[in-house]
Amino acid sequence: MVRESSYLRENKQALQLLRKLDQLKAFSNRDLQSFLEMGKLVQYDSGEILIQEGSHHGWIYLLIEGEVEILKNGQSIKRLKRNGELFGEMEAVDGSPRSATIKAVTPTLVLGVDGSLTELKLKNNELAFCYTLYRLFAELLADRLRQATKEISSLRLELEQVKAELGRKQRDVPPKTGWELE
Repeated sequence: MVRESSYLRENKQALQLLRKLDQLKAFSNRDLQSFLEMGKLVQYDSGEILIQEGSHHGWIYLLIEGEVEILKNGQSIKRLKRNGELFGEMEAVDGSPRSATIKAVTPTLVLGVDGSLTELKLKNNELAFCYTLYRLFAELLADRLRQATKEISSLRLELEQVKAELGRKQRDVPPKTGWELE
């Protein structure tokens, strides 16, 4: 059952949780307070869906505790279990629908941040906050691109090896003449 806090404007405990996350070390206390003003702590039980592929809701999530699974077209593609992992940011960056489903594997605690409020921060000229947030997004996306490139390279090598093996097997089989008994 999903349980969420109210907005976290003055929650010192939540600020301490965020301060422990490596991904947020670059943020000042004021920036972290802005996160808390825009966010809610949300608990999910095992098996609950945090994000549904194809949906729009604009929230960005920071994993505080637990483990989530990323599913694309119903197929598991990755698990996130490191505290501080960010997910759901792509919609905030480009406005596209959710590209994957995110499901809690274990009881999970996340900080949900309303991504639409980043536009408000821009309009209010809170550029340092926006710069830091988008830098976090850029670092995350660069890391994911690096991992995807490594996986693609590995899969291409494996594909070439399979093709070469199939080619060897095809050369080893004499062609059928059409009159062989089976």
